[in-house]
Amino acid sequence: MEELCRTAETLSINPEESKISGSESETVNPGSLTLPKLVPSAIQISLSESTEPLSQHELLRLLPLPAQSSPLMSAQLTSLCRLTHGEAKIVYRATVVLEGDQCIRYDAGDSVGLLCANSDVDVKWLIDRIDFGEVEHADRPFYIKTTSSKAKGSLSWLVSEKLITARFLLTYCCEIHAPVTRRMTRVLAECCLRDNTMKASNFAPPSEQSLKLLKLSSREGSSLFDEYIREPNFTFMDLLASFPACRVPLAQLLDLLPRLQPRAYTIINPPETASCSTAQSLSIVFTRVDIPLASGCDAIGLRRYSHRMHGVCTGWLERLWNLRSPSSETIPLLGIYGRKNLNKFHLPNDVTKPVIMLGAGTGIAPFLCFIEEERRRRSDGRLPRRDFWLIYGCRSPITSLLFPEELAKALTDDVLSRICFCFSRYKMPTGGPKLISSSDSFTTLAARACFHSKARYVQHCVLPLDRSTKCLETHEQELMQWVLNRDATILVCGEARALAPAVREAWENLLELGLTGVKGAVLSESAVSIGQAYVKRMRSERRYLEDIWT
Repeated sequence: MEELCRTAETLSINPEESKISGSESETVNPGSLTLPKLVPSAIQISLSESTEPLSQHELLRLLPLPAQSSPLMSAQLTSLCRLTHGEAKIVYRATVVLEGDQCIRYDAGDSVGLLCANSDVDVKWLIDRIDFGEVEHADRPFYIKTTSSKAKGSLSWLVSEKLITARFLLTYCCEIHAPVTRRMTRVLAECCLRDNTMKASNFAPPSEQSLKLLKLSSREGSSLFDEYIREPNFTFMDLLASFPACRVPLAQLLDLLPRLQPRAYTIINPPETASCSTAQSLSIVFTRVDIPLASGCDAIGLRRYSHRMHGVCTGWLERLWNLRSPSSETIPLLGIYGRKNLNKFHLPNDVTKPVIMLGAGTGIAPFLCFIEEERRRRSDGRLPRRDFWLIYGCRSPITSLLFPEELAKALTDDVLSRICFCFSRYKMPTGGPKLISSSDSFTTLAARACFHSKARYVQHCVLPLDRSTKCLETHEQELMQWVLNRDATILVCGEARALAPAVREAWENLLELGLTGVKGAVLSESAVSIGQAYVKRMRSERRYLEDIWT
């Protein structure tokens, strides 16, 4: 349902200045802006005489946990080691140790969920822009109730009917950097101050700020919203920075913001073979997300929140490590739990069937666990040995290659049958990979691994852009034989938008060549469909599995 705006000032794009402008001398006719209906907040806040909310740990235990397979546990971050070098994106290996005798049961390929926190700087900035009403301040406890059964289910993460504070909710429960929605702009338009306190600043007065927000939320302003809000990935904090006259009532704020979701990370060390007799140690690998210093658009009065530097969880882990103390009693704890493997991203039970693993960057994480699991199986004398082929890509072997020592050892020990590397931003030396580095691990990799000089991404290792050389034709034939003749399982781990579809298409085209015997670089539509059908069948048989993220 939508309703018409009763009165408003004209908002338009000024073609000369490219601004969203407001003219106070003009009054639009009723119905000039078609606005989303204002839905009352589904949240009610009530105060309590008690001043002692539940502890942080008790409240975190009440949160519903997506894909939960274990209770929420406490852990200490005991190691944070940078794996990349130079100007490469910062990748860390983090190790956490669970408190006491707690233990997460998992299989190779499984992940854990981390309950991360927004930064104190961000939370304090947001607190200063909230209308607390009778709650008065961020640390006064209160109760939350939802006004409908539908809202009660969707807002269960707000820990209703438990004594809680706004600071806790904004720190651990609310995604304060959520993408802006039209509903946000519509609600904020009603929250602009009605006095003249903002007129002395560099921003438009409250009335004009309200009108700009109305324009962005309206049907008539949909192109403006797409161009200046959605496409530049404006966040809720950016919106408040652009419209400082807004003071959002606490209940409406909690109703607007989505949940701060736990972050999932694949465990890279193999599972325990026996009961946890000592404190359990779990390792993960992650890329620190750096937020570019993107400017707003001053031409239309939009500005960015300027204090955000890193992703919520990756920045939080780095802050936790920097807060460590020589005294173990003061090391901050984090919340962690085991997650169900919804993609069933595990090794096949039949060890006689080979496995082809493809990943880029931190997508190597589950494969490290698979490799160590196979090493352990072989050390126990279990036969036959499974064949593994790893195809791995990164930007540069000098700055971005992860775990070269572990991969070299896997080759030396014959745990890995084949490794193929490709580098998206590195030109192979004329003398070959042996000139990349003189380290022992690179000496081993240069001697036994395959370095594709013409392949930039992992899909090019499956089906190179140039299939004219004998070497690459042999490589293709071996991949086809592993899949078509030996019933290999294909495991793909990495980014969902680019890597996953590109790798899938490469396999479809390569397998079409093997199934039809068609030669040449250009495939007909009917021929390609044969490869697509084969990959589709592999997916239904769980021989083509993906562990991907956005």
